[in-house]
Amino acid sequence: MIQLRQKRIERGWTLEYVGQRVDLGKTAIQNIEVGRAKPSFNALMKLCKLFEVQHAEVEQLFAEASDQEPS
Repeated sequence: MIQLRQKRIERGWTLEYVGQRVDLGKTAIQNIEVGRAKPSFNALMKLCKLFEVQHAEVEQLFAEASDQEPS
């Protein structure tokens, strides 16, 4: 499954860039990426739009985080 962090990195986006687009701080995005937090419904919808993900594919964004350090 494709992870949020992986999709972000593939696009060359920083935590700050994604955070600015969905009105969250970089720490919040990082916490979402590693599974320490879940996005609000509003943030989830913004993430789907930003990453061009259909609602049916949302679970792919939040697949179990890898053991790698978030960037």
